[in-house]
Amino acid sequence: MMGKPKVHIKHKRRKENLQLYLIAKPRTPAERQKNKETLELATKIRAEREQHFKESMLGYRLKKDRNINFLDYYQAYIDSYTKKDLRMIKIALNRFRLVL
Repeated sequence: MMGKPKVHIKHKRRKENLQLYLIAKPRTPAERQKNKETLELATKIRAEREQHFKESMLGYRLKKDRNINFLDYYQAYIDSYTKKDLRMIKIALNRFRLVL
């Protein structure tokens, strides 16, 4: 068997019907413009859904509607930190507090 082995991965995908249709063979400039607008609308909807999906993923970005105090977050991070350089992490927090 030459080349890469074929691996089939089954993903859970959800399809959404937007009820937006293109004219198969547009003949007039108005039909071409309508197809162009429909494609733009579909790409906007897709971009919004992708952004919403990415924001809901853990660790992508902090949501803007949350009010998180960085110092409290960092202190909780230090409390759960298990590596040897814990002292350096604490020093970084203290220096950050001095800057504020």
